Amino acid sequence: MLCIDKFFGKVTIEQVLSTFYFNLQGAFTADSIFIKRLFEWSLFWPAVLTLIVINLPILFFYFSQPIKKIFASKIIRHFFAAYFHFILLLICTVIVVKQFDVINYIKQQSQTSDDYFAKHYIAADQVNIKSNKTKNLLLIYVESLETSYSNIDLFRGDLLQQLTKINTPHISFNRYEQMPGTGWSIAGFVSTQCATPLKLLTIFNGNRTGEETKHFLGHATCLSDILAKKGYQNIFMNGPSLTFAGVNHFLKDHHYHEMIGKEEWIQKGILNSQTTTNWGLPDDMLFQQAKIKLAELVKAGKPFNLTLFTVDTHGVSGQLSKTCARQGYNNFQGIVECTANMLADLIHYCEKMGWLNNMDIVIVGDHLAMTNTVSHQLNQLNKRYIFNMIISQNKLIKNTDHVVHFDFLPTILTTLGFQIEGNRLGLGYTAIEPAQYSKNKNRFTEMKKEIPYRSTVYEKLW
Repeated sequence: MLCIDKFFGKVTIEQVLSTFYFNLQGAFTADSIFIKRLFEWSLFWPAVLTLIVINLPILFFYFSQPIKKIFASKIIRHFFAAYFHFILLLICTVIVVKQFDVINYIKQQSQTSDDYFAKHYIAADQVNIKSNKTKNLLLIYVESLETSYSNIDLFRGDLLQQLTKINTPHISFNRYEQMPGTGWSIAGFVSTQCATPLKLLTIFNGNRTGEETKHFLGHATCLSDILAKKGYQNIFMNGPSLTFAGVNHFLKDHHYHEMIGKEEWIQKGILNSQTTTNWGLPDDMLFQQAKIKLAELVKAGKPFNLTLFTVDTHGVSGQLSKTCARQGYNNFQGIVECTANMLADLIHYCEKMGWLNNMDIVIVGDHLAMTNTVSHQLNQLNKRYIFNMIISQNKLIKNTDHVVHFDFLPTILTTLGFQIEGNRLGLGYTAIEPAQYSKNKNRFTEMKKEIPYRSTVYEKLW
């Protein structure tokens, strides 16, 4: 538990399950420093402490003659040993239950009555989505990027300045809030793509769990499904292994035609022992490969969605690419600033190449930053919001500044030029005009309260 608090902060059961659910191997392709810390803090030191605690009474009894006489009987010794281990197990159980809020989780998953999801979910395959003249999409998920890094009272300056001050036409939503089921990488990815939270099937779902989780939300219609149906080619590129947290399962089930991660970069000869990092391909090389891929896609002349997922700004201390190191950056703040600068450079490059005439760029943080070396500064803020930006030559008008992950599915489609019947998909509302709907005034409060509860309608998406 000390390891989790120290290196990850508040962790939910859903987050732990989603990391190991589909492929345990994927967890071990992550940053090796996490494996080292997990071993040290969760296995080695607890084992040493347990051995000391268990053997202290034995040593005490051995050197204390009066006590030795009392415990001369084997029955008494065995009783005491059993009692001592029971107390130790009870203490560990209480710690685990408290850490993961197990009682509340069981309560939520046991509920079978009507829920928020059942009341508000709009299945995308049941909605008329028109496409006349639509644009290509460059969709970039930036690990743990939030607007707090622009706060000059917390840091040495606005770490995101080069990105937020670009002259290219763009909009951002000032309050991009994190809801339950969206607060870690795969959850942030899924919730923006499918307009649903990430909630895994558990023992409360009976015999359905084993068979239906061979696919990743196989009955949900997501962004890439809609685009593929409209003739788009979907390509996904990131640095780490695609097996991590079941990313490969999701991509295969939702019409991504090309998927490139750590192993694929090695096969292509892009990644080797000199260029690889603990996570795989660093962000500077990912952006360089994205430029090459964009040139190929534009030349091919077919509609496309190129999705990138960065990793350098991952906690606890990030990873410093060679490009950022050459520019003099040497700590986590520097990595954040350098990543923002590289994103700005990518935007300028696309503009210079003339690609923005027929392509929009959407940049979103996958979730709020988890524990990292500047958490003590971030935690000084009462409200923290996720970074987002939509770059488009079209004149986009916001109908709100308060959005959540789910809103990005209809918003991205509207931005590209699609017309959505009712302007709603999944749990999301388009945040771009025109908005022909009325929102519940208590929408965000209800989400926070109700989403964690079990939903039979949601389970059918698996």
